[in-house]
Amino acid sequence: MEDGYVVIRQGLDLRGVTAVCDTLVASFRHARQEEPSLSLDQLVTKREAESHDEVYRAGTSMGSGAATYRMLGGTPALELVAEGLGVNFSELHLTPAYALIQLPADNSFDYGWHQDGAFYSQFHDVATLWFPLNRGVSEETGTIAVLPGSHKMGPRDGKVWFRNNKFRQIDTVVDEAELHRALPLEIEVGDLCVLHGNVVHRSLPNHSTTPRISGIIRLVDLGAQPEYRRDLIYCAAK
Repeated sequence: MEDGYVVIRQGLDLRGVTAVCDTLVASFRHARQEEPSLSLDQLVTKREAESHDEVYRAGTSMGSGAATYRMLGGTPALELVAEGLGVNFSELHLTPAYALIQLPADNSFDYGWHQDGAFYSQFHDVATLWFPLNRGVSEETGTIAVLPGSHKMGPRDGKVWFRNNKFRQIDTVVDEAELHRALPLEIEVGDLCVLHGNVVHRSLPNHSTTPRISGIIRLVDLGAQPEYRRDLIYCAAK
């Protein structure tokens, strides 16, 4: 990946994405009795006002949902990802998927400029799959911005701190001259964004009236690891 990222247009089947959203709805309704008429967006908004922990738990349920496995298994996207990363497909391993939620006009869980590899130092090579679930994303509606080519400098120094005293951040040192290259990504439902572990990127504010719900999966090149360790793959968390 020359720029450190690539967007695979319509790499996911839309029916598969819808089924994953249904899994999230079922997880919300399993925890409490809810009106069946409430949409995923409405459930997220309502629950977040009551308990972020419940929203977090529902988001992580995506990792074990049958719909997630079917969505990924029904597409050649992973073969394309392995090719783009230069990884042998037989050595490409995935951490459990989870849903990341960004509320309108709320930066409580936004990331500043960072490299995903800084959060996953247990892996020699890591990449990220990032894809919208409930709607397309843009600079106006809450997306990510990347610094194209920034991965070529390798891992950078970072400052660790906690937003709201619990949300861990590792802010990457960025030269002011780099910021003019910042590129907001426009990604539609069904698209997949692949991010190199060292490409510098950040969240952009959600100026819409609905939550942004995206799916995230970390990709690990087992060929770059000294051994396979299940605890590292299945318990990886940012």
